[in-house]
Amino acid sequence: SLTSRNLKTIHIEYFAYTIPPDILTQLETINDNNGTLDLNNKAITTGQLLKIINHLTDPQKTQLDSLLLNNNNLIILPQSITTLTSLSYIRFSKDVAKNTAQVDPDLDTFLIELMEVEIIDESQNN
Repeated sequence: SLTSRNLKTIHIEYFAYTIPPDILTQLETINDNNGTLDLNNKAITTGQLLKIINHLTDPQKTQLDSLLLNNNNLIILPQSITTLTSLSYIRFSKDVAKNTAQVDPDLDTFLIELMEVEIIDESQNN
């Protein structure tokens, strides 16, 4: 489960993070014709993902339909992921899925209702 230490860490990560240029470029290009945000292998933490989601404009939150989060340092998915109203595909690790289900049943329900959720067993990656 999520501890107060985890919450403090997420808070610190959020405020200490500056979104790097390569991710900013991706964020700027999200539109009706490009709804994918590929954050695979970026060492993103939960607090950093929260900041990235919060950086999206309201129109972009309706245009983002695919979120790729393989091989990152996430503890859980942030609740703000529910603001991505057109999200139909998301990929992340099974540890994140397990932690999210334990901490936030409403978010777990949101994920279940998505068109496609792909949970990756990152321990199989060599």
